[in-house]
Amino acid sequence: MKILNKLSLKAKLNLLNGTLALFLLLVSAVAQFGIHSSNLIIEQLSSNESSHWLNQSLIVKSDIQVAVRVAFEPYAEGKAVAAGPIKDANDSIKTFEQNLDKFAAESKFTPEESTKFNKLKDQWKTIKESLTVILKNMQEGKLKREEINALIIKTEDAFLNVNDILSEILAGNRKKTLELHTTAQLKEKIYFAGLLTLLILTITISVISFVFTIRLNRSFKKLSTDLFSRSKEITTVVSSLKESSDSLNSAINEQSHSIHDTTAAINQMNSTVNNTTLNTRELFDVSKSSLERADSGKLIMSNLVTAMEAIHKSNEQLQEISQIITQINTKTAVINDIVSKTELLSLNASIESARAGEQGKGFAVVAEEVGNLAKISGKSSKEIQDLISKSEEQVSKIIEQTKKRVDDVKEVTNNAQKSFEDISENISSLSNFIEKITMATQEQEIGIKQVSSAMENIERSTSNIQKSIGVTSNCSENLVEQGNKLEFASKDIDKLISGY
Repeated sequence: MKILNKLSLKAKLNLLNGTLALFLLLVSAVAQFGIHSSNLIIEQLSSNESSHWLNQSLIVKSDIQVAVRVAFEPYAEGKAVAAGPIKDANDSIKTFEQNLDKFAAESKFTPEESTKFNKLKDQWKTIKESLTVILKNMQEGKLKREEINALIIKTEDAFLNVNDILSEILAGNRKKTLELHTTAQLKEKIYFAGLLTLLILTITISVISFVFTIRLNRSFKKLSTDLFSRSKEITTVVSSLKESSDSLNSAINEQSHSIHDTTAAINQMNSTVNNTTLNTRELFDVSKSSLERADSGKLIMSNLVTAMEAIHKSNEQLQEISQIITQINTKTAVINDIVSKTELLSLNASIESARAGEQGKGFAVVAEEVGNLAKISGKSSKEIQDLISKSEEQVSKIIEQTKKRVDDVKEVTNNAQKSFEDISENISSLSNFIEKITMATQEQEIGIKQVSSAMENIERSTSNIQKSIGVTSNCSENLVEQGNKLEFASKDIDKLISGY
């Protein structure tokens, strides 16, 4: 009883219902088990009832032996065998086989019984073959009487073995039937004892249920009294709760307005940061583009320096050409000297040819032609020398001018290249600073978004709290109403328990 007092009403009712259900299940299980066992015994008895086919087989076996002997008597006397005994023997053989098949179909063999039955069928197969030979030869008269008689004696010996096997199987079935009857009687006693025990337990449970009902009635009466007093207390507490919820609702409304204003300010700040981020990104792109152009200009200036160096090398080549022209001028002077000497030799040859008279006329012609060629060569050599002199002067002037201009351009190019390098370094530093500012602005933007999201969550939470407070206020009013109903319900329960 002390244990039951510690349990809840639900647990007590569940325990009572569970116990009754358990006993019902036990009764059902015992009944089902009894029915199942009875069915098994009936089935086994039915299986043993198939033994009458073996009894029939014993009778048919004797009929076969008699029919064979009847058919053999006229054959032994040398007379024709009548068709009747032969037909009776064949019919009996078929009947014997049918009885064995029916016995096998209606029986459930144990391994030992199955072995005996298979041995019986094997023995019968041998007998049937011998009977077929005997009956066929008695009809046809092919074998002697002594041979037929020997086969009949051998068959009858085999029938003795069949008879022994049938007797063993029948004895086993009778023993099994006695065991089944004994088992059935024992189980009947067990079922009776089980049902009697369940009946006693059911009566015990009924007494416990009666006592439990009385105690439950007392508990409900006490519960009704406590319920009435608690309903009064709930009404008072709910009234205080309603006042508190109204005050809290007012405070939440003020907080909601403040959060809304803060969220708007954060959104404005977020918009400003977004614009700053966009401008910083554009500035970063511009600085990056300027850096690329500065690098490109730096590369161009480097190429220009390379070109100046190439021009300087060309100037050096012009100087080499000037030296070659000087050498040509020297060689031309030598040619002029040779031409002068050739003219002098031509003049001397003309004088000598004149002295020679008629014999020197041919030599004079040659000397004249050589003189003419010398004049022409001298004239051409002088013209070449004049051209070379002019070319040398022009080349010298060009070399001087080119050298001066190359030096000036080289100086300007070096200064421009240095300026481009300084610009490139400054733009690179500026780009790094802009990139850092961009990253900081992005982090600031992320932080503002997180703060904004948190404020939105707070605003939603505040709105939900406000709704919950409204629901709580409504619930408080409902609780006041339910408290009043609870008071009336406790009175009704008290009347229901007390009966007045």
